[in-house]
Amino acid sequence: MSTSENACIKGSLPQWQILLLGQIVSMCYFGGSVLTSSLENKFGFFAPNFTAFSISATLSLFLIPLYFSRRTRKENKKAAKDVVYKSYLFNLIPLRGSWKAYAMAGLVDYAATFFCNISLQFTSLTSYTILQSLVTPAAMLFSKCFLNRKYHAPHLIGVLLCIVGVIINVIQDNHDDQNDQDTTNRIQYKIFGDLMAVASSFLYGLLDIICEYTLDEYEGGAYEFLGVSAFFSALFAIGPALFWEWDLITSITPAAIADLALLVLVDVGSYFFCSKFLQYSEAALLNLSTLTVNVWAVLFSIVLQKVIPARLFFVGLVFTMAGMVIYESSPSPIVLLFDETTKIDIENIRYERITSSNDEPGDVTISTTCSEDSL
Repeated sequence: MSTSENACIKGSLPQWQILLLGQIVSMCYFGGSVLTSSLENKFGFFAPNFTAFSISATLSLFLIPLYFSRRTRKENKKAAKDVVYKSYLFNLIPLRGSWKAYAMAGLVDYAATFFCNISLQFTSLTSYTILQSLVTPAAMLFSKCFLNRKYHAPHLIGVLLCIVGVIINVIQDNHDDQNDQDTTNRIQYKIFGDLMAVASSFLYGLLDIICEYTLDEYEGGAYEFLGVSAFFSALFAIGPALFWEWDLITSITPAAIADLALLVLVDVGSYFFCSKFLQYSEAALLNLSTLTVNVWAVLFSIVLQKVIPARLFFVGLVFTMAGMVIYESSPSPIVLLFDETTKIDIENIRYERITSSNDEPGDVTISTTCSEDSL
């Protein structure tokens, strides 16, 4: 191993807490889909750019506590001495990371949301759901390319089983809704809609990798990433919202406003818990965990609607859960460090390699680290 090589392993959290975070994100995704469907079908309010702007503008409020935290630290010269800021937002808020990286994250987020909404207009919900499961392999691909992750056969088998489980559940849903005529008018542009769904899947996978990279590389914390990237995302969304959706915005009803406010709250929660998950784990496992969104949908129908799913659903559930167990029980792809004499495989510990002139070849000194800027 090169004496100049640095390695970073994620911060410590028990596996069950990481998986719990993933299920919280999954529940937020389900809640967001329910509220979005209600907003569009019940209230007739389909303004994806304004909705994206509302969510991003709310997320950008994380800049307020970030500003006061950095201002307090700046006034304390002793505490500020050891903190290095790489850029400033409008020469006002010091940032541990590059504002250009956050701007790119905001653009990718807006583009992914835009393609997602377009795909739902031109393809069936069945095709959309199946194609959205491509987020996980997309995240794995980008992780391998940009983060040098090492995935092995158990990881690939686990992902494949989860995707098979999703497809089985979608087939069951499609069978239950086979009399639904909603997609007949869109069949002419179905290929275009499918392509938009694929594009949104890869963009969401890329967004998770950008988030994971910036959180690890800059250590600016969740508040910095969410606040700054959402600020730029809101800038990208406000123009199309005012240009194309002004009539809908000015005619929105109080009931629709309440639904939109709740949607914003749930989606802000999903972004926040996603960023926390990626501080302690990796993007592929995050997207794998959120494939259980169909489980929460069925539990909702059982508890509130008293509708018992068909047996095929439980078959899909077994595949999904088995895939998650296989993936999580395999060696973590986050760090696998090798040299000629030493093999290290450590999970859920954040450290840095420290070298000195007295180090012998093969020696590894590990020092646990904690970001001073936890926001």
